[in-house]
Amino acid sequence: RFYLSSGKDAAAYTFKAGGSTVEYTIGVESNDNGYKGYTYCDISLYAYKMISEITITVGGSSATYHINAYYENVDKTDAELYSVVVAFYNYCVSAYKYRASVVGK
Repeated sequence: RFYLSSGKDAAAYTFKAGGSTVEYTIGVESNDNGYKGYTYCDISLYAYKMISEITITVGGSSATYHINAYYENVDKTDAELYSVVVAFYNYCVSAYKYRASVVGK
């Protein structure tokens, strides 16, 4: 989920995973404390694509991140949280391998 500040048009954003454009859903203004008044943009991404780099482009600017950011930067002293993030990563890897074995990459 990405939050767009007031007045930002989601149509200006492009989201890609593994080089393919991914779908997204525009939500309504958020009531979350930290994002009150922001419109949210939810990315629709299959598990097998989540181990690819995800690129966000707005106008002429781009940023790229990878699911690695979640498990490399998670607080490793929180064993339960770390276990959940590692399990999620392993799930994505398994989904990618399964899809590759069925339909190819």
